[in-house]
Amino acid sequence: MKERGKLMGEQLLSEIDPQIAWRRDATTWWECERRFLDPYIKGRILGVKLMELTPNTCRFRFTHCAFLKGWAYATVKPEDMCEILKETERGLAEAINPNLELVEFNPGLARFEPYCQLTIKLRKK
Repeated sequence: MKERGKLMGEQLLSEIDPQIAWRRDATTWWECERRFLDPYIKGRILGVKLMELTPNTCRFRFTHCAFLKGWAYATVKPEDMCEILKETERGLAEAINPNLELVEFNPGLARFEPYCQLTIKLRKK
């Protein structure tokens, strides 16, 4: 899934504003992530709330995930799907900039908590 995330990152970089893509920081990651999530948000499959956005850090929460209902009927456990998402997000970050790293992935919704939280940080060189 990490490789798929990298391919997705390369594609999304080509679709966003070149001024933002050029920076290759946490803001660039958020623009790519937002573009990727947009159909899910508009379809009310996911709810997303941005908590912090700086060139060095992006923190956001999934506040709603309709996939959980589907998982209740599937053979795949929510924790496994969250692990797939985590690796995809890690690959997306690395595609944008090898110095971007996923430092937090809390799959809270899968544990019936109010939200999942994800944090990307730009490592200092």
